[in-house]
Amino acid sequence: MAIKEIEQNTDRLSDDIIRLEEEKAVLEKSIDAMFDAVKNLDTMWDGPANEAFRAQFQTDYQTCLEMNKTLGILIEKLRKAREEYDKCESEVENLVRAIRI
Repeated sequence: MAIKEIEQNTDRLSDDIIRLEEEKAVLEKSIDAMFDAVKNLDTMWDGPANEAFRAQFQTDYQTCLEMNKTLGILIEKLRKAREEYDKCESEVENLVRAIRI
């Protein structure tokens, strides 16, 4: 049987957005701390192993930045969805109140 409607709890959606924002902030701090740690480590040795490590770290670092950016985009889309749900609920409520019996 096909799904004909989807119920959305905007309070739950708001909670999810807050939780994702908190996790994004933690991720940003972790990325920054990792970058600083590797920067300090880089001064401790030279040679081919260091160069290979730096190259791999740079790839991983860029991946982390991209993931963080994607998480930010997701949060913005969820905010927009919540706003649309709230707007729709308000419009329906106003229509129902306008009905005269």
